[in-house]
Amino acid sequence: MFSHVTIGVNDVPRALDFYRPLMDILGLPLKFSGAQWACWKHTDADRPLFVVMQPFDGGATSPGMDK
Repeated sequence: MFSHVTIGVNDVPRALDFYRPLMDILGLPLKFSGAQWACWKHTDADRPLFVVMQPFDGGATSPGMDK
């Protein structure tokens, strides 16, 4: 079982425009959001989470950026 899936993005508002309709189709409401991140999850479960966020260091996204 996954705890969470995190996708790094450079533009959170643009990512929200893309992922919000997809998550609606999957039945995952937006649970948390901020200027640099957003998180979806089922209403009846704590996990898994689907998260989109800017890199912690403020740089551009890249493969394996948080390793």
